[in-house]
Amino acid sequence: MPAIDINVQFGDPQDIARSGRAISPEWVKAAELLRDNAGQWAQVTVKENRDNAAATAHSVRAAVLRAFEPAGSFEAKASPALNAENGEWGVFARYVGEQDPGDVNPWSAYTVKELKAECKARGLKVSGSQTVLADRLLEWENAQQDDNDEG
Repeated sequence: MPAIDINVQFGDPQDIARSGRAISPEWVKAAELLRDNAGQWAQVTVKENRDNAAATAHSVRAAVLRAFEPAGSFEAKASPALNAENGEWGVFARYVGEQDPGDVNPWSAYTVKELKAECKARGLKVSGSQTVLADRLLEWENAQQDDNDEG
């Protein structure tokens, strides 16, 4: 008789992540510790390379990892890991507080690659960090709205 692969997970339906996986207790604990130490940077995990660390940092910022909801309440970035071995990269995060949804820059959920493409399409400077690029696009949108309001 062939083996059957069954993945049964018990939990409250509201604790099931968007991907169908349960929210990791490790991420919940990390988010709780960051909230308890608001404003302080901490390394929350270590990844084998920069790309994986950057992807995880994005997942923290955008609350793809639901323990870090709502989106925008945590800052996160990839940087060489503390006590790194073999070129490992750390994911560093800090709790900055929940923001009024109207205060969150909608561009902040985009990746740097996407932001650069949007800036290029609008004839804007394409250099800078994710935050700088997102702010540049928001400023451009606001200026466009101001121009439309005046004309």
